[in-house]
Order: sequence, then C-alpha cells, then structure tokens
Amino acid sequence: MFAPTSAPAPVPTASGGTLARLRAATRAHHERAEARNPVLDPALDLAGYRRALAALHAFHAAVERALAAVPGLDAVVPELEARWKAPLLARDLAALGVLPNATPDATLNATPDAAPGAAPSVTWIDGLPAALGTCYVLEGATLGGQLVARRLRETLGVAPEAGGAFYAAYGEAIGPRWRAFGRAVDAWGERHPADVPRALAAAGDTFDALGDWLAAAGGAALGGAPLGGAPSGGAPAGGTPAEGRA
Repeated sequence: MFAPTSAPAPVPTASGGTLARLRAATRAHHERAEARNPVLDPALDLAGYRRALAALHAFHAAVERALAAVPGLDAVVPELEARWKAPLLARDLAALGVLPNATPDATLNATPDAAPGAAPSVTWIDGLPAALGTCYVLEGATLGGQLVARRLRETLGVAPEAGGAFYAAYGEAIGPRWRAFGRAVDAWGERHPADVPRALAAAGDTFDALGDWLAAAGGAALGGAPLGGAPSGGAPAGGTPAEGRA
C-alpha cells in the first residue's frame, strides 16, 4: 500500500492548507506503517503477495464500508464511490485464485477466505472530519501504487489486469484525482478550521490501524517472515518525497 523510497515524479499540489497539515501531522505514523507493509519486502513471493492482498482487502472493506456511511462525505470528496479500493482488491484476489467467487463488479462486502480472522476495528471513523483524515491516507497511498505496480510486474509477473489492479488504481487519472482531492480537503478546511484537528488525528489513527493490521496478518500468514520495506524517511503513503507524505 505504501511506496518505497524511490518514487515517481511528484504530482503537483497547492502548498499550505489542510493537505499540508495532514502531511506534517502524519509523518511518523506513515513511517511506522510503511515499515510493516509486507509488499515492500524484497523477498516477497507470489504466495506472500496473495496473503498481503487478502489483509489489505479486509482492511479496505471495513474502512470503506464505514466511510460510505458517513453523511456528507460524498459532497466533499469528488467521485467518492470511484475511489473505493476493496472492489479492486477483490478482483485481484479472484484473479490470483484467492477469492474465486468474485466478479468484476465485486462489492465492499466480498470477503476472501485468506483474510485475517476478524475485520479490523474502525471506531476512529466517527464523523466527517475523521472520514476526511482517513481518505487522505487511502488517497495518498494510491499515488505510490503506480511504482509498486511496476515492481510487481518486474519481480512477480503480476499485471494490472491479472492481480495488480489495486496498485494500478486510477491509471492515467491518478494525477487529476489526487489534485481534486487536495483541493476539496483544503476548501473544506478553510470552511471548518475547528474540525481540522480531528481530521489530523484520524489520519494518524488510520496509519496506525493499518500498520497494526498488516503486522498481525503478516506475523500469522507469513510465518514470521520479515515484514520488510525500510521506512522511507521521505516518501508519503503511496506518494512521493516531494509530496511530503500525501
């Protein structure tokens, strides 16, 4: 879910505002979560990739169900439903034989057999500000997915249409969608400055919850193998060093 240190060319965004505050507030949270991501392990094999996707699917399905239930979120975040990643993960798992009953229209309710035993708790998503902080983490992670997608193709032979759709999310639309999200978050922060601290806290909670989930899933499913991926110290969650963790 997170990009390694070497990242693609930055996607320009406006400086300052709520997006910049989210970036700064989540720096340490991002580094801790990134260090627990098994997909960044240099020793990752196809079986480990399947297990990592199952864990990511369980996390995204729980988080995105909660986000979909937040009143007003779709009025702030452009193309909200098109940003869901659980259907892409279900499609990837189906392509890799982990979720054989999934279809191209797989919903947020699809659950792979290989997912960790229980769905993650998402209690930090308690309203619109927290939902926006959570979306920041998920959207930022999508940026670096393009680099991860190339690495997966080179090392595991995984193409976007055959198990790599999640990391290739948005395709050529990734830049415009990220910029649209950034503008929306900054505009919301200007209108609701008192609510911005809750968004910052929730973004950190999202990173922490994801890191804990991947660590637990990795320890059980990967047989204690290193979770790998050195902390970037500069790359955002699926972003670029120039973006500063966004």
